[in-house]
Amino acid sequence: MSEILNLRDLGKVVRAERKARKLTQTGLAKLAGLSRQTIISLEEGNDAGMFTLMKILLAMNLRLDLRPADPDFTQLGKLFDEA
Repeated sequence: MSEILNLRDLGKVVRAERKARKLTQTGLAKLAGLSRQTIISLEEGNDAGMFTLMKILLAMNLRLDLRPADPDFTQLGKLFDEA
C-alpha cells in the first residue's frame, strides 16, 4: 500500500483499491451508502470527512492503520498540498 501524505494521495489510493475490486464509482457509492459525487470528490483529493472515509473503507473491507512517521522534514510541505 502506498504512503499517504495528503488528500490527493488518499484519493489515488481509494481509486486504485476501488478499481482493483472491479467496482464502479456508483457501485462503491451504493455499498457505502453515499452518493457517486462523494466518491468522485474524495478520489479527486477533496476533503470528504472522516465519517465518509470510514464508510468507504468499510465498504471495501479496508482498515486505516496509523504508525509513527519517520521524521522527514523534506516531506512536511506535502502534508498540506492542495490539488
